[in-house]
Amino acid sequence: LLDFKKNNIRGQGSNTRARNTLKGVEAKIQASAAKYRAAHTALKILGRSFGTVGWEGTLQVLKDEHIRGLSTGEDGKSEGRRTVSWIWQTIGVSGNENADLQESLQIEWCRSRARANRWSEEVTLLTEEMRRVLAFFASKANWWHDRASKRDGVRDDLCEGLSAYATRQASLYHALKIACKVNWIGVQKRVLEGEEKRLQHVGVSVGTVGTTK
Repeated sequence: LLDFKKNNIRGQGSNTRARNTLKGVEAKIQASAAKYRAAHTALKILGRSFGTVGWEGTLQVLKDEHIRGLSTGEDGKSEGRRTVSWIWQTIGVSGNENADLQESLQIEWCRSRARANRWSEEVTLLTEEMRRVLAFFASKANWWHDRASKRDGVRDDLCEGLSAYATRQASLYHALKIACKVNWIGVQKRVLEGEEKRLQHVGVSVGTVGTTK
């Protein structure tokens, strides 16, 4: 609504009506948030009394930063790192028969999937680039190592110097390969962890998206 007002509303009268509409929407949001927080507090008290556990993973504590639109990310997060607030992923949202809400959920799911696929592609490209860097350094080290012994037709007084230079170059590329491998220790583990999180996020999103009758 705020973006619509900025882009389409002109004139003092229209802006006044738009501001009043926004205030009304904000008041409803705050009232709903207060109602949820009161219910959450009551559930915590009753849960301790009756020994009910496990529900807090779904019905989380509602913070101000959680109250945002489907397409609104957290402050400071770029589009590529934007995540959907948990309030849109809870039980009951996907069962809502509001056609506009269902369409918005489906659109946001497609956007989230596109972001996940782009990041997955970036990870694939990065790991392949790392593999090629190591292969390049290994190839250059072997090439210089072979050059150290291939000195046909060279005077003896030059052969030793050329061989020493080639050996030094081979050692340099070998050291670069080792340095990269050391610096990249644990990268594959983090890649696997990220892939697991991506699949979990997609799974949650799939469960969130309902079908409109």
